[in-house]
Amino acid sequence: MSSETAPPRGWYPDPAGSPAWRWWDGERWTTELQPFGAADPTLPDLIARETEAGDRLVRIGLPLLILALVLRFWLSVTSLDFVASQLHWAKTAFVAAVHHTTLPAQPENTVPAWHGAVNLLIQYPAYIVGLVFLLRYQHRAAKAARALGLGERPSPGLGVGGWFIPIAQLWIPLRAWLHLCTPRSGERTRIWCAWAALVVAISAQITGSAMTMVSVGWARGILGLGLAADLGALVLLPGLVRDIGAVHRRAGGAPQGEREVGSAL
Repeated sequence: MSSETAPPRGWYPDPAGSPAWRWWDGERWTTELQPFGAADPTLPDLIARETEAGDRLVRIGLPLLILALVLRFWLSVTSLDFVASQLHWAKTAFVAAVHHTTLPAQPENTVPAWHGAVNLLIQYPAYIVGLVFLLRYQHRAAKAARALGLGERPSPGLGVGGWFIPIAQLWIPLRAWLHLCTPRSGERTRIWCAWAALVVAISAQITGSAMTMVSVGWARGILGLGLAADLGALVLLPGLVRDIGAVHRRAGGAPQGEREVGSAL
């Protein structure tokens, strides 16, 4: 096989015909093998469902998530001045209560009323629907990966539910996504990068809110960093969906000409 046509390094169905993955080091097949899971007669259907869910995630869910994140950032930064004045008033009121002095007047609400409408009618629904598309894809891809023997734990259901379990949400979803890929694959590196970006985004949200008490300008900058981290994670999503799906279809014996999710992006 020439270097121009050689596939990238990774695990592939064993060309010798054994029911296992074999490691291709970029130049030749090695002796390293990773057994497939037990044969599953529903595998073609599982992979077809995964492909459909991935396509909808990229076409519909991803734009909705981006819209929701941008709106959340915009609504947050445009209301920071009022939040800062409220925090300052709360601090002053506490001191006044301790020293039994007159309570200061509460600052007037300067946040436009339509902020709440945008949140309720656009931002929240867009985020929820986009998240549903993401979790639907994750669940279907996990079922296909499990049938291919890429990982038994966490189960597809726990991998999705892990997003909503405090503290455990820091590692259960990550493990679930890692088990969508073959061992030592490049997709795993991108998943780690996306997860690191999400951790940065969450930290920026918390830090930015706290920084409002010190400096509105710093708070806006930190929230902007969080938005950039969130968008950075989402930018990796189409490629991950495409490449994970390609590996699953190849291992499942899908026709070579089958369309790949996200290939038009």
